[in-house]
Amino acid sequence: MLLTGILAFTSYNSMIKIESLEDYIETREAEVTGAIEIMTSIDVSGAFEADDEVGVVFKQLKEIVDELQKTYEE
Repeated sequence: MLLTGILAFTSYNSMIKIESLEDYIETREAEVTGAIEIMTSIDVSGAFEADDEVGVVFKQLKEIVDELQKTYEE
């Protein structure tokens, strides 16, 4: 009886923690998706990518966001 109670308690705690982490991941995924959409809408004309100094930073940020997106898609 005691063992059943302990197992139920630990299972419940684990479930709560997993759900919390799932919510966290979903929130971060939405932020990354939003960042991609904003970056794309800002640079519709390609002006940032064309400028040498800004273009380098823009490309690096885009690479980072693309990597994050790949991570969340897996």
